[in-house]
Amino acid sequence: MANDIKITSTLDAIINDSKTVGSKSYTIKDSDKNVGTSGGSYTQSYTAADAVKYSGVVSGTDFTAIASAFESVTTVGTAPSEVKALSLKVDSQTGTARTVDLELTLTGDHTAVTSPTDADGAVTLNGGTTTLKVVLARLSSGESCVIPLSDTDGSGLPVANIKIKDAGYVNTDAESTVTAILIGG
Repeated sequence: MANDIKITSTLDAIINDSKTVGSKSYTIKDSDKNVGTSGGSYTQSYTAADAVKYSGVVSGTDFTAIASAFESVTTVGTAPSEVKALSLKVDSQTGTARTVDLELTLTGDHTAVTSPTDADGAVTLNGGTTTLKVVLARLSSGESCVIPLSDTDGSGLPVANIKIKDAGYVNTDAESTVTAILIGG
């Protein structure tokens, strides 16, 4: 029997406004009526032996593979060679407020949408095979994201292609404690 990765998500766009009545100010928040709320779930299988959780202080000030990005780390489980889902949470921070950034490196045939050059508006980069680095999340203290990943054949993204950084890290003065979970197989 296969194990399941189940990801549930909700997107809620909120309109923020304020109003003053007499001498009293009010903050008004309401769902954006143009797009509303959306959500759902996503399920795929994984191998239980290919799941790892890293918890610790991120010391990588440049994008570094997750397994090497920590000053001190608690590791539970075994890292997969290919990742089908990842979770990243900034548990806490010391020092000034800043973000922990998540970057994925994609290699292979990629298409970018720029000013249209063919019927569907797509442009093939560098004749086909390229390396494309994408920052998918910039998380502040208490924020998290969960991202499903799949290659065109249903496998995952190589673990070395998932990188994080805390550009504002200063030992003992400005640290971000992060939990990263990688599931594959």
